[in-house]
Amino acid sequence: MLYVGVDVHKLTSQVTVMDASGSVVERKKIASSPMAVQQTLGRYEEPLTAVLEASYAWAPMYDWLDDVADEVVLAHPLKVRAIAEARIKTDKIDSETLAHLLRADLIPRAHASSKATRARKRVLRQRMFFVRVRTMVRNRIRALLVQHAVDQPRASDLFGRSGLEWLRKLSLPDPDGRLLQENLAFLELLQTQIAQTDNLIAQLALGDVVVQNLASVPDRKIPLRSDPLGGGRHGAVSSRKEVCLLHGAGALDVRIRESNGTWEAD
Repeated sequence: MLYVGVDVHKLTSQVTVMDASGSVVERKKIASSPMAVQQTLGRYEEPLTAVLEASYAWAPMYDWLDDVADEVVLAHPLKVRAIAEARIKTDKIDSETLAHLLRADLIPRAHASSKATRARKRVLRQRMFFVRVRTMVRNRIRALLVQHAVDQPRASDLFGRSGLEWLRKLSLPDPDGRLLQENLAFLELLQTQIAQTDNLIAQLALGDVVVQNLASVPDRKIPLRSDPLGGGRHGAVSSRKEVCLLHGAGALDVRIRESNGTWEAD
């Protein structure tokens, strides 16, 4: 068995290959690319176990190592430093330290999500980003109204159908009138993007085994939008746990709230 410690960076990575006795077989700086990983480690006939820290750029390297190694371990960076903090830090020392800890079975492990799960999380984070920007735009519109002491309509939601219709007809002196129209146009674009992302989330959920199992439970209706132009909420179930199951590993990226006795994911 050979143990591989990899200190990962965006452009280049330091690789240390170590045998079971702790002797360094190879120490090399390589390009952070699938070809470089294959050329460096693919020529070994012995079984390989590799380790890398959960840094900013860990995911691509994890997948590349998974193609050539029998096992890839994702290390918790803070806990690794607590075990083996070096006075002198270089990429060579870091990769060798990781290899030593792996050989001694002392690596504090972090969870490595599958490639598919990481992709779903990126979609959920994209929606979260759009919602945050939408909130910022709505706040800018409210601030414009305050500057002109405008009497707002008695609508339950200023940004609902009737509220938006009133805002489009509202006339403010320039430059605030122009700012209002720009913000409304941007808000409409964001609403479209959120709806499209909702539809993408629903499509991904329909192919998820967890969602299929949840949908098979008697008396559990999970309305998932699958039309290409659809949007809005894509899950309404009766418990918070079911909402978390519906969204799988990405549930932490979704805002969950209770409404009329059901739990909904926004």
